[in-house]
Amino acid sequence: MNRSFREMVSEMGVVVYLSVFLAGIMLGFMYFGGLWWTVEAVSCRQQSAWSLALSFVLRITLLMVGLYAVLLVGSWHLVACLVGLFTARKLLLRYVSREVAERV
Repeated sequence: MNRSFREMVSEMGVVVYLSVFLAGIMLGFMYFGGLWWTVEAVSCRQQSAWSLALSFVLRITLLMVGLYAVLLVGSWHLVACLVGLFTARKLLLRYVSREVAERV
């Protein structure tokens, strides 16, 4: 098991990018899942505009803090995180479209 330093660094880079990608998926599920939950809550319970505004502020703050933390690591890490974010968006859109189709 005599691996070179270059191989170990290369493997660690993959692990770091994968971790950042998964962090992007988590941020995406929190942001877009929160958006879906807010839309459902407002449409079903007729909640006030304050709850809608508060949800937006909380979701955007969480997203911006997460993206800024990833940006501090590096700009390519931010790209990996954004790919994860939009992957989560795509997955949630697929789930939501199925759920809405079942209601109709």
